[in-house]
Amino acid sequence: MTIHQTRTEATEQAYLKRAGLLLRRAIRESGFDEEQMSAEHFIKWLIGNKPEWSASTWRQNIASCSHAFGNSFICELGKHTLPPSKSKSENTSALKSKKLPPHDLELLGRHLLQKAVNAAERNKHSEMPAASFAANLLFSGYVTGLRPIEWEFAHEGSSHKETDLKIIVRNAKATNGRANGVSRTIHLENVDQKLLNIIRETIQHVQRLKGKGELTTKFRSASRTVNQANRELWPRRKKRYTLYSARHQAAANWKLSFSKEEVAALMGHCSARTASEHYGRRSAGRAHIFPGRLAVCLPTPNPAEVATVKPSRDSSAHRSAPTMI
Repeated sequence: MTIHQTRTEATEQAYLKRAGLLLRRAIRESGFDEEQMSAEHFIKWLIGNKPEWSASTWRQNIASCSHAFGNSFICELGKHTLPPSKSKSENTSALKSKKLPPHDLELLGRHLLQKAVNAAERNKHSEMPAASFAANLLFSGYVTGLRPIEWEFAHEGSSHKETDLKIIVRNAKATNGRANGVSRTIHLENVDQKLLNIIRETIQHVQRLKGKGELTTKFRSASRTVNQANRELWPRRKKRYTLYSARHQAAANWKLSFSKEEVAALMGHCSARTASEHYGRRSAGRAHIFPGRLAVCLPTPNPAEVATVKPSRDSSAHRSAPTMI
């Protein structure tokens, strides 16, 4: 099946680009080589993802593929029973920010820590308040790029200097073939002592919660606390920061200094394209954690892990029209 490119209007060019991105994602996630991806395979992949997309996203995707692949695509699609799209109440990903600028991180951090102080004064117990846990996850994720759920399987490795930190983490997507290996290493050198303490405290607190069977509950509490802080700080904003926003910002920061393959290895991706297409943009990258101070501590990519990443194609490939059998 070949893409038709007889029109040049901006909308139709956007359709071609969207169809190409969808096809490349389907190839990547289905495990096929490009020449093995048939129209039937692609349509089944689209239908399988429909419950994860809003109705408007589904319409855009189908319009794009229809324009790109012609009427035969619609005929084939019409032979299948389609599941419902994600309801509006479930469709929250578009409202989550894929960046966390230093100024807002500072405001959010201060707000969370003040909430933690207030909670500690009210409750008078030694357990870390949810707001403090949330702040630690944000600061730690900003530097390490770990997914929030990956802290459960992260531990500190041995380092040569007291100011260095080596974190060994099990990749969250390793079980479905979307990671570059079972685990990855985040090696940080000359880390600011306060930040070093926060990251270590995060690892230790997560393990304590895991031992007591309270980790899932506490992660949810931390997430809700961040959502509440967004409403209190920026009540008129549509997009909100989440615990995952810190990982997006880490990716954006790394894109300023590393190759696509190095960024992918640090994030635990099997493909160099994933971070390019789905994570914080390079233009959002910053050199400091807070405005004008505390420089971002860049991890050292592990050459062996970088070598396991599927290289990114030339950028021109993203502009060209993909083909299918």
